[in-house]
Amino acid sequence: MTYQIELAQAKYISDLHKIDRAAAEIFPLEDLPMANRLQTTPLKTFEQAQQENRLWLLINNESDQVVGFALCSEFKNQMHLKEIDVHPEHGHQGLGNAIVQDILYKSINHSFHPHQKPLFYTVININMTM
Repeated sequence: MTYQIELAQAKYISDLHKIDRAAAEIFPLEDLPMANRLQTTPLKTFEQAQQENRLWLLINNESDQVVGFALCSEFKNQMHLKEIDVHPEHGHQGLGNAIVQDILYKSINHSFHPHQKPLFYTVININMTM
């Protein structure tokens, strides 16, 4: 399969809650309780981020379906990575990393808005056993 990462188009926004919920299911209940799993990012948040160029989508080129996303927020004229999800059916291929790398590249080499500084991203190392 091939994928592309692009700024969000309105036609894909309504499917993002499905990815959000499916991605939450991979966490054990003790790490992400059921009440939290049912809380997805509101549609209005996605719509506003799309209008402000703060939402990127991972599109499966064969099916033309969105299979992941990265949602950014702006704080003190800097972009911050707020949420990233890849549907579990497309997981473990490095696609989440590809989204982050693409956004970092674009934020360093291009300005999303004239007043914005590059994306702020803190790298943390997490050792997980699965």
